[in-house]
Amino acid sequence: MNTVIPLSTINVFSRGPLLGNKAIVAISDNPEPGSLSLKLIRQINEAALCFVSPDHAANIDDRSYTDGAGYQVRCFSPSGPISFCGHGLMAAAHKLFSLHQSSSIRLLSGKQQFIAEKTSQGVKLFCPRITTLLHRAPTHIKRCFDLKPEHIASAGGKQGYWIFNFADGTDLNKLRIDHARLKHCGKRAVIVTSLCEQRKATKNTICRMRYFAPQYGAREDQATGSACVIVADFWQKKLREKSFTIVQQSKDGGFMTVECNHDTIALAGNTQTIGHNEWPL
Repeated sequence: MNTVIPLSTINVFSRGPLLGNKAIVAISDNPEPGSLSLKLIRQINEAALCFVSPDHAANIDDRSYTDGAGYQVRCFSPSGPISFCGHGLMAAAHKLFSLHQSSSIRLLSGKQQFIAEKTSQGVKLFCPRITTLLHRAPTHIKRCFDLKPEHIASAGGKQGYWIFNFADGTDLNKLRIDHARLKHCGKRAVIVTSLCEQRKATKNTICRMRYFAPQYGAREDQATGSACVIVADFWQKKLREKSFTIVQQSKDGGFMTVECNHDTIALAGNTQTIGHNEWPL
């Protein structure tokens, strides 16, 4: 008999229909999906598939799913596991909030713990803060873009991120990118960013960003929560502001708000269930 897994498709970081980024969530008591997860994600071929199961060590056999309950979340792309999938964790929290009367939950992904809170528009996810440091990038990476960045920073070590900050007001959609060269520029993903505007009357700062990780099969991501955490740290240090808006200038776009705390970045955005399905393995 074939195994059937119930799936929910969640749209994250969207300002309109069919925008933002999608993640597929599967709820299961099995904490080790193993080879089934990779088989499923390759069949579905979506950006992220998230297996969610109760974290029995955290819950101490508590199955009531009350506030503060813990869950294991394992996120996958077609190329393999994702260590920090922001929109996948947001989607998982959205699904769990729809099933249980909780206002906050704990999510464990790999060795990192995240706290998710339910909001009127979606989910707020408290992520461990990742520090960015000004850095001198190799020349071959700079040649991937037709404009010269004003500042370059890095985060997360040799398998982390490059951050290229271009002049204020730069329309990142017009940036010319050598994707073939970028694919062979090491294990760091690349984030490009620029300051869009600062509204003194409303104290709302808007920053732009785009995200590229072709070496991991993501030529350009649509709405990237993990990259927002990096961009938030970078701009908070430059602007000395606690909260602002980040717009991801990808094809489908992403709209996120961030709040910078001492040890965490609170990432918030719209979340919406757009479909249910069952998938035979």
